[in-house]
Amino acid sequence: MSNPYPGVSPYHPPDDANSVSKANSRSELVGFWVSFSLLTLAGIGASFLFGLMFTLASDSCNRGATGWLCDAKGPQVAFAMPWIAWALAITASLIGFGLRRRRVGALRAGVITGACLYIVIVGITWAAVVSVSG
Repeated sequence: MSNPYPGVSPYHPPDDANSVSKANSRSELVGFWVSFSLLTLAGIGASFLFGLMFTLASDSCNRGATGWLCDAKGPQVAFAMPWIAWALAITASLIGFGLRRRRVGALRAGVITGACLYIVIVGITWAAVVSVSG
């Protein structure tokens, strides 16, 4: 009996589903890096705009105002928070990608985790700025 699959044991023929999963994982990998790159660039722009907006919220502070935004370092902290959120989101995305890489269909879980982390941190900062600036 001749082997219909050269280079492969006749007892273990190649599985078509395996070749499909390899193609899916390759396309998922490309999808991860494309979405990661686009969200990274969007995060840079959003961090800059949110930082400016949070810093300008300190303009409503007057001499008798109290609160973290109205002291000397408040505007600097308000500007830095979106950038800290961006760095944490990048880190969480890459860690999530590394941990979930072996599971089929879960390569973008890292990007989703990073985006959610960014939204939560910026949202908390927004609420803190609004509570102080009125």
